[in-house]
Amino acid sequence: MKACFFTTTVLVLACNALFAQDKVIKINTIKDKDALLKAIYVYPDFTEGRVHLKDNSTVEAWLNYNRLNNEILFIGDKKDTLALSSPETTDNIIIGSDIYFYVSGVYVRQLTAYPTINLVQKSRLQYIGTEKKADGYGSYSNASANESISNVKNGVQSRIGVDENQTYTLSDTYYLFTPSKSLLPANKKNFLKSFSKHEKELNDYIGTNNISFEKREELEKLLQYAQSLN
Repeated sequence: MKACFFTTTVLVLACNALFAQDKVIKINTIKDKDALLKAIYVYPDFTEGRVHLKDNSTVEAWLNYNRLNNEILFIGDKKDTLALSSPETTDNIIIGSDIYFYVSGVYVRQLTAYPTINLVQKSRLQYIGTEKKADGYGSYSNASANESISNVKNGVQSRIGVDENQTYTLSDTYYLFTPSKSLLPANKKNFLKSFSKHEKELNDYIGTNNISFEKREELEKLLQYAQSLN
């Protein structure tokens, strides 16, 4: 792959907030030194994959997705961890059996495989703050979220050797992915708009099944039903 497509990964601890179900994750690197890496990377190990560029070229690499700073990472020639520096030049990225697209500044993973509109997921991890050990009975108290984070390993910073809980939120946000590669929030309005010829049937289905637009399984069932009407 051309060198201009890569840069050494830089940790970013802020991201834009979007409406999604958030899962709170508390990590103590004294109790589990690898816990932070497990939370940040989508895949337990770097996985064989392919980067398809818009110029129709393809590059094979060992890849992973860092959901803390929204980067596709790869193992470089010197066994160091690097990131794609020009993701806008990619058409799609395959990691194992998963397909990712870079759209509007974020990576999204394709969840369905219909000829037209599909469901995609944006998975992000966000650092919130720390809980310092308060006493000898195993309890912890909140600390400032603005405290610096030290020590770097594989492009990930952590407070290794400090007995405290680091708090993160993990959020999955879902979108409808159009043939023109646009992202539409996967809500009722956009489902009805995207399948406007079948608005009545979709309205009835949503009401009868009490569809939650924050749950992947229900969104997939709704999309499957909508596609069956075409």
